[in-house]
Amino acid sequence: MRTRRLLAVVGLLFAATTGTSCGTVDCSSSKIGDSGVFVGRLTSVHGDNATFSVESWTPARGGALVSPAPVVGSTVVVEYVSNEIRFLHVGRRYAVSVFDGDHGLGSGVHTANSCSGGTVNANGSSIDTSLVSRPIVKRALRAFVLVIVLMLVLLAWITRRSHRARSVTTVSSEDAE
Repeated sequence: MRTRRLLAVVGLLFAATTGTSCGTVDCSSSKIGDSGVFVGRLTSVHGDNATFSVESWTPARGGALVSPAPVVGSTVVVEYVSNEIRFLHVGRRYAVSVFDGDHGLGSGVHTANSCSGGTVNANGSSIDTSLVSRPIVKRALRAFVLVIVLMLVLLAWITRRSHRARSVTTVSSEDAE
């Protein structure tokens, strides 16, 4: 009975810690930035710079123009602020809202649950920036869950062994009488 309760608690803990997002907001219809938005596939990452293959470019109405504007079929390098590039994955498609940065084009990563601008998934959904989405946190949670499961297995083994020892002792004492 106790083991079942512990397994239920571990199951709930595992379910609570394996979620990767607290939700997304569709920002595909919102104005995402001042200068414009291009859609492209991330081809490489070097430090805070991401290289994209441009599939489409939409300048913002009335916004500041970036120079040079992204050209369909070309590659562009975008500088990200505050190490936000860690949330992007090579090979995936993104809608990137750009502005003229200090060293060329700049952008940030759109935060979940608001249309704050920046880079979003190509379908307009926000990029998962939750704590659980970070690789080191995922590894730590997996290790934690593994330790809990091993402790439960050990506890079940010890409990079963002690029950067997008691039943052998009871049988032996009944035989002695």
